[in-house]
Amino acid sequence: MILDDIQALDFVPARRFSNIGSHLLTTSRYPFLYQRITKCGCTYLRHLVWDMEHGVQPPVDLGQEAVRYPEPTAMHLSNQEVRAATHKFVVIRHPVRRFMSLYYDKILGSPKPMGPFVDRLGIDHHAGQNIESHRRNCIKALNFISRQRRNRSMSKVNWHWKPQYVRLGQLRGYGFSALQLENLGTQLTDYLQDLVPDIKQRMQAIKVRNISRKPVQPQEILTDGLIDRIQNIYRTDWKIWQEVNDFWQAQK
Repeated sequence: MILDDIQALDFVPARRFSNIGSHLLTTSRYPFLYQRITKCGCTYLRHLVWDMEHGVQPPVDLGQEAVRYPEPTAMHLSNQEVRAATHKFVVIRHPVRRFMSLYYDKILGSPKPMGPFVDRLGIDHHAGQNIESHRRNCIKALNFISRQRRNRSMSKVNWHWKPQYVRLGQLRGYGFSALQLENLGTQLTDYLQDLVPDIKQRMQAIKVRNISRKPVQPQEILTDGLIDRIQNIYRTDWKIWQEVNDFWQAQK
């Protein structure tokens, strides 16, 4: 689905870049363009792009060592050349699943640089199998995110919990297609098949995933109230995901 066709994005202010290509990943052999969104499979996709550029897996986790191992960007392309490119995609994720990924990875796990932020919230890192403690942790995190959204400009909100629509708004007018992380194996294969004939095999060869330890499963923590709260905070993201999901369901 082309981003410009998503009605929920009509009310999102677009930010223009003098060189949008500097924000995009690509390869010299396969001229597709990929825009990252945090907590939307970007660790896996960055490793896939690296493999397609260099023919081997990166020697480190790019999420930790991106400075030492620069990733291939499209900064050499003008904005007009980006618009003319035939294969451009961004991956979105259901906002509830994205928040729970944030919870396990950056809040419960509390790795740097999220540690100070988590410490201020009073997160119980020893919740273990206590489902109610995990729910309280989630509520504290959601309250914090909600306060930030009200009291800070969006540019100051951390990308890990910044709404997906911010990045999507930056891509409007360039003809990017929206894929879903939940069905990435099928959708990306279909989307890049004509450009990368062996894309399915290449995707299967990438073993790196940013999968956090889960003392209890998301479905055990989530209540109707928590789901409603997440979808309310990320209301526009929820509407976008629904539109994109309806589009892809219609393609089956």
